[in-house]
Amino acid sequence: MRTYLSILFLLGIIYSSHGQELRCKVIAPSGMNVRAEPSLNANVVDRVMKDSIVYIHAKTYGELTFDGLPGYWRKMSRAGHQGYIWDGYLDILESVDITKDEATKDTLPEETKDEKTVEPKPTATKSQTDNELVLLLETYNHCGDVSHINPNAFWYALIPDKETVNVEAVELSVNLSRSRLSKSMEFDIQTNNNNRSLFLIGSEKTLNIPNVFKNLEHELRAGGRQVLPGQRRMLSDDIFLSALGNVRDINDECPVIDNYQLTAHAFGDKQDILTLFDNLGECGVPELYWFGDLNGNGIPSLIFVTVSSTSNVFHLLDYAEHNGKEAYRVISTFEMTECID
Repeated sequence: MRTYLSILFLLGIIYSSHGQELRCKVIAPSGMNVRAEPSLNANVVDRVMKDSIVYIHAKTYGELTFDGLPGYWRKMSRAGHQGYIWDGYLDILESVDITKDEATKDTLPEETKDEKTVEPKPTATKSQTDNELVLLLETYNHCGDVSHINPNAFWYALIPDKETVNVEAVELSVNLSRSRLSKSMEFDIQTNNNNRSLFLIGSEKTLNIPNVFKNLEHELRAGGRQVLPGQRRMLSDDIFLSALGNVRDINDECPVIDNYQLTAHAFGDKQDILTLFDNLGECGVPELYWFGDLNGNGIPSLIFVTVSSTSNVFHLLDYAEHNGKEAYRVISTFEMTECID
């Protein structure tokens, strides 16, 4: 399909893998996976984005035809990761002479260190902290914007069991829904794991996330997901939520509360949590969906959901330093909207 594939094949014959590398540009619109072995079934060890510059060995490690396009597996290393990449979506720029010592380095050759690699970061509907966490939920017939979702980020699914919530690395896909509930564009957000997750966490970098969490479902249901006036919800030894206000009435759906306040107490400091939300939903009381130490730093991240008749908005709160002060702030949101015209 492209003439440079035949050039790539010839270069693979001409150059020895001991003395030559091929400098290439990634042209796949969604980027490419780097795998531990030259196989589509092998684990993903790295991801390279569109327009990235990569260096591959001239030697091939098996042929693969993907989407009708022929190509070969090539060995490559980048930023401490070594693996195999399929060359079908690599555009060869030049061949590069390397010494045997240079061939073992994970950094780029000296003459190309000023080359800028374009690697777009996954973005969310809110600004993110330095660890770039992105919150998603698996959903079908999703009517919201999916342009900010990066399937090539590192994604982790939190999958509930009876007593635990297990964390598993997954591959994400965003596909057009086969059936539509409305006239608008609808998408399915799925993973390659057959088990349904509580939520998904994505990051441009691998996360120091625990492998397992305690399953909080029964605890949250028993205590109520809403923190009502006079209640306290412990999140860790040093962090808890408390609420103030006057409950005038309680109906089947919402408590009627005057002067509702929700405060996070962290290491002796107090923070008004309600100011973090653009909209508190129809009840005016956000619900605590989940909490746990996603960063491995001993401080729980929080997920609140604000509920209305047509949408649920999930807010991921992370505790970190911002403008010289440590506090919780919203770093990512995900809105599940009913598909209606």
